Amino acid sequence: MTTHIKKKHRIAIESLCISMNLVDATTETMHNNGSIRLWDPVSQVYYSLHESGYIRRWIPTRSAWYAKTTYKAYQLNLRNDSYNWGSPISIPMGMDEQIVTLINAIPKYRKTISERPF
Repeated sequence: MTTHIKKKHRIAIESLCISMNLVDATTETMHNNGSIRLWDPVSQVYYSLHESGYIRRWIPTRSAWYAKTTYKAYQLNLRNDSYNWGSPISIPMGMDEQIVTLINAIPKYRKTISERPF
């Protein structure tokens, strides 16, 4: 596993951050592992892109037992429902596909948030 994001992907992520008003929240450890974490201040969620091929949306959750906010991860990868006797599995993607998926996922989720009745 390589530990650094390719320059072309880094440039694409930086452009994405500017155009969609995202904040790069990648820690040093995540960077060393080849992962990227982005904060979306509009919808108040994190997105993470991983060198392993997975992309996740981290949604804040509150619990009566914990005083701090925790996050629940949701896979944004395509799923194959016919594999493993009907149990769906996420299909890993290359960094190019992850970036495209992220570009499509952010506006859809923001729209979902804005249409909530509360």
